[in-house]
Amino acid sequence: WGRLLRPLLDVPRRRLRATLEAAGLPWIDDPSNLDQRFARVRLRAALTAERSSALLAESAGHASDRRRREVETARLLATACQVDAAGFARLDANRLAAAGAEWRRRVLGRLSLVYGGATHVPGAAALRRLDDRLTAVGGGTLGGARFAILDTRTLLVCREVGRGRPEPVAACPGRLVWDNRFEVRFDGRVETLPEARLGPLGEDGWRAVAAVVAERGGTRIPVAARAALPCLRAGGRVVAVPHLDVFPDAMRGMVDARFRPPLPLAGWGFSLASCRSHTIS
Repeated sequence: WGRLLRPLLDVPRRRLRATLEAAGLPWIDDPSNLDQRFARVRLRAALTAERSSALLAESAGHASDRRRREVETARLLATACQVDAAGFARLDANRLAAAGAEWRRRVLGRLSLVYGGATHVPGAAALRRLDDRLTAVGGGTLGGARFAILDTRTLLVCREVGRGRPEPVAACPGRLVWDNRFEVRFDGRVETLPEARLGPLGEDGWRAVAAVVAERGGTRIPVAARAALPCLRAGGRVVAVPHLDVFPDAMRGMVDARFRPPLPLAGWGFSLASCRSHTIS
């Protein structure tokens, strides 16, 4: 997945073309810019050259402001957020609180997209309510994501389990995107399992594997984040939980699950503060 950036919107087309000509480089004209079926093309043609230039300048100004907001949001995430490959994140609650309401709510909106599996940023009113709940009671949910202040310093963000819980899907050899957050790959051995299905671990699944995990030294994955982990069941029995390294001896490596949400946490200014691999091979 990638993000489309348009940093040259405020540069006139003739200047861009002249620069390319001087460098001996080709360019491509988008034919849709001349297609009268589109309202934007008809509107541009109806405007005078003076008005069109002013409109473009105004549009470029808006684009510049949007880039600035994205960069500031990314900078806050990069300094306050630790991303974990098991599908959850920890944030410095004090740093987030000090950032101010506007930037804090922008961060909460991005987090709800990535960890809730949604496709649209929640509205301003919903973000304000979540922000208020975090201050008042230390927790809340939004867009399928769960937010909980663990102590005075740490905000945990993970998938909400319950409402919107993904239905189990048949496990077949190949690749699938599960819960709009994980890329899961199965090899051919999964076909030997009766009624193999992929779904969330849940509390019942955790109880089934807790003793095995404890024998291996436990897990650093918080309780709230465990229930949403991808889990393979066969005949109603837990068979594999990749992020907990739970596999039958003969099936190790049969399933690989990677946290790869389709939408980025932030734009190009963001880098992972902490990310441990959970690929089992």
